[in-house]
Amino acid sequence: MMNLTQMEYETVEAIAITLLPSDDTPGAADTPVVAMVLGIVKGTPPEQFELFRSALAFVNVLARNMHGDDLARLPPPQREEVVKAIPTVPELALFWQTLRTLIMLNFYSIPKVFRSIGLPGPNIDQGGLPVRNV
Repeated sequence: MMNLTQMEYETVEAIAITLLPSDDTPGAADTPVVAMVLGIVKGTPPEQFELFRSALAFVNVLARNMHGDDLARLPPPQREEVVKAIPTVPELALFWQTLRTLIMLNFYSIPKVFRSIGLPGPNIDQGGLPVRNV
């Protein structure tokens, strides 16, 4: 079975929390978004899963090079600097695009999130648009 180490999990969590901080609306820390994303990642073929793990290791190398510690152990301002740097590293481009997309799509599919920002939520019959009484 494909599993992440605790540090790998914490790295994904640190990225999600940095992208979606908690404020007056829910953030990543207030939702199961990391578990949702990792459930998808665990369902990928073994070679893709290993590429994902390698990219997480590379993110932590970047964090150590920039600030001397793994991403999850950095304070928020330094973590933000590292997360901003990830898309500038060519070797991390596909990882970043994929992870950021998975985090965002899953986050905004959570009812307490979409309701908190006034969205009606998924509605297959109406193509995602609010149901209107005619």
